[in-house]
Amino acid sequence: MSRLFTARSTSAVSGAVLCAFCLFVAACGSSSSAGPSAPTAAGGGSSKTPTTTAHAAPRPDVRLSAVNLLDAAGYRAALGGPVRGPEDDGGLPDSNGGETSVARVMTASGVILVVRLQTFGNASTATQYYATMAQPMQGARPLAVGDAGSYANGRSIVRKGAQLLEVDAQPGAKLNHQMDKIKESGGDPTAAFAAANAVAAKVAPALGAHLSGIAVTTPG
Repeated sequence: MSRLFTARSTSAVSGAVLCAFCLFVAACGSSSSAGPSAPTAAGGGSSKTPTTTAHAAPRPDVRLSAVNLLDAAGYRAALGGPVRGPEDDGGLPDSNGGETSVARVMTASGVILVVRLQTFGNASTATQYYATMAQPMQGARPLAVGDAGSYANGRSIVRKGAQLLEVDAQPGAKLNHQMDKIKESGGDPTAAFAAANAVAAKVAPALGAHLSGIAVTTPG
């Protein structure tokens, strides 16, 4: 009787354990199917992790950029000597509905060239701005580039179509120091200063030859 009870008890316990195990397996299977799929090992399945393609931002129109008018080799060819730059000072929409871009270059002699390119919505606006800028340039001489060009006292201006180019030459710290030394020794730095200014006239035709003359339609 005791042995029969023990056998029956053992059988009941085994059945209960088996039933609990089955329920546990079923629960795990249900939970696994409801949750997110685990990533498969490389080469171990057909599932692939989705990839995201980064799209590059649209490039600005290079025809509106002062830094793209000439590269370093172009400045060297125009000036006959090495340069540092060009350095891009960026471009922004301006109050007249156009866009302005600025670049800088330093020559081996220490002259800083500031190149400013304005692109307007039409050629007539550019013509008006050119006339306004040219008026106070006393003793200006014409430059054979673009639709109109002038140079005086370290400043060149060139207009082509709806674009207006300004080139300003100014002595950097190195050149200013050299001219101070000339004055201290009793010399006249006028010739050195005039030579520094003339760099603006020397490089303006090379820069102006690369103007597109286009009108800006979407500033910025």
